[in-house]
Amino acid sequence: EEEEEEEEEEEEEEEEVDFTPVFVHARRLFNEHEVLENVELKWKDCQAEELTKFLVDQMGFSEDRVKSNIEKLQKAMKKNSKPQMRMDSFFKVKENPNSAKIAAKRKAAKEAEGAKKKKG
Repeated sequence: EEEEEEEEEEEEEEEEVDFTPVFVHARRLFNEHEVLENVELKWKDCQAEELTKFLVDQMGFSEDRVKSNIEKLQKAMKKNSKPQMRMDSFFKVKENPNSAKIAAKRKAAKEAEGAKKKKG
C-alpha cells in the first residue's frame, strides 16, 4: 500500500502543469529572444535548383510560378549587384547666389549693433 501511495504522489507531482497564460509565453519569445552577435551577412546569387526543390517538392508550390519568380529574383539581383550609393551622393551643395549680399547685410547689422552699444 505504501508503494502505491508513493507512486500516486509521484504521478501527481509530474501532472502539475504550468498555468502561465499563453500571451506571457508569447511576450517572452519577443522580449527575451536569442541574440546572435558578430553576424556577417553576404548576398549571394539565388540557388535556383535547391529553392525549386524545396518550394515545389516539399512545400507544394506550383513549379511554373516558382520558376517565374526565381527569374524575377535573378534579374533584380543582376540589376542591383553594384554597391548601394551613399545618401550624400544624391545631394550636392550649391552656393547661394545671394550669399555675398546676405553676408554683407549681417556684417552691417553687427556693426550697427556694436555702434549702438558704444553710444548707449
